[in-house]
Amino acid sequence: MFEGSGPPEKTQAYLDEVSDHGSIFVARVDRKLLHPEHVRALVEYLASIGAESSEDTLWSMTEYMDSLSKKDFIKFWNTWVKKHPKAKNIPSPYEV
Repeated sequence: MFEGSGPPEKTQAYLDEVSDHGSIFVARVDRKLLHPEHVRALVEYLASIGAESSEDTLWSMTEYMDSLSKKDFIKFWNTWVKKHPKAKNIPSPYEV
């Protein structure tokens, strides 16, 4: 499903729309360290997937969760790292 980071303007619009809901806490189930850039990339990945739905075809939570994959996130991460110099020496969350 993932083929890049999606149209930036649509992803940003989605982030703007959903960022108004308060704080969240993110932790790894395996209790390994989670770098802030990992969280940043994860948020952008989730937004890029959410931006793929339209008002005409709003996804259910099940459809949304089913659309996420390790393979697609790794592709996203590899593209994302190239666009974010701060993250270039940070290993993928799957390599920690």
